[in-house]
Amino acid sequence: MTLASLRAAPAPSAASSCVRRGRRHAWWAALVVGAALSVTPVAGVGALGRARAQSTDNAEARAFFDQGNRAFERSQRATGARRVALLEEALAAYVASLSVVRSKNALFNAGVTLAALGRSAEAYSYFGEYLALPGLSAEERAAADAQRAALMSGLMMVSVRSTPAGAEVRVDRADLGVVGRTPVEVPLSPGEHVLLLRADGYEDAAVLVVSVAGARGEVAAVMVGGE
Repeated sequence: MTLASLRAAPAPSAASSCVRRGRRHAWWAALVVGAALSVTPVAGVGALGRARAQSTDNAEARAFFDQGNRAFERSQRATGARRVALLEEALAAYVASLSVVRSKNALFNAGVTLAALGRSAEAYSYFGEYLALPGLSAEERAAADAQRAALMSGLMMVSVRSTPAGAEVRVDRADLGVVGRTPVEVPLSPGEHVLLLRADGYEDAAVLVVSVAGARGEVAAVMVGGE
């Protein structure tokens, strides 16, 4: 299983290619250089403050990303409960990195780790967010498409529509993140799930779905206006 940092990254410019150090963290070197170049023409104190804050964020996110890679690599040499614990550690580090900087490689690696943990629906969603990023190379897009294709057989894809359109959709718990806005296709692991829909000015709606691996389904919810 290959993590994003182990894949050769395309060179967006001569400047970014100059700061690469082998294959490790080439993506991050390009990100840091791009941020520095964007503030160079501005000499104001405010610009310097923003540049320093951005540099601090990049360094913090990189530290979490590196931590995730180390844990993932150790997990490949472990078995049983130890392997699961290391994968969970890697995932937590990638999520922490993403909370600071939404980098494409942390997204990809989080998806790979979720897939290794058997959390296929979440992995599919992470790869979906990755594929929605602008500027992906054909190789990067093909790698994410292959990851999602490998997950499809273990998921049910549910097309969710609502009246009104644009309702937030969550799966199983209201305190979890939004998986999209209607109309949207939602991946579900096998078993019973509740799709929770929320729209301003309307009562929340809940739809029970019994998911079967490899199947497809449709949900159409008519939401009731609130008082």
